[in-house]
Amino acid sequence: MTLTLMAIGMVIMAGTLMLIAGLMIWMAIRVAKVSAEIEELVTYTRTTVVRIDGIARTVEAGTQLVRQTLTPSLVRFGALVTGVKKGFEIFLNGTSS
Repeated sequence: MTLTLMAIGMVIMAGTLMLIAGLMIWMAIRVAKVSAEIEELVTYTRTTVVRIDGIARTVEAGTQLVRQTLTPSLVRFGALVTGVKKGFEIFLNGTSS
């Protein structure tokens, strides 16, 4: 009978060890899955940052192009406005200040 109890105890211990081993395997698989998800998020974030940088560079280049295109026109427009003001002053006062 003592041998039977020892055998039952060993079976229970073996079952417990198998359960623990199974849980450890499950935890290792879960850690691997979470690690893969984190790597995916990091890759997505890097890709998004690269896209945003590209968009920012494109917008900056477009802004520079608009400035280069409009600046001469604005200078000419400013000169035109100054000339019109002087013309009105001469028309109203007979002289320009």
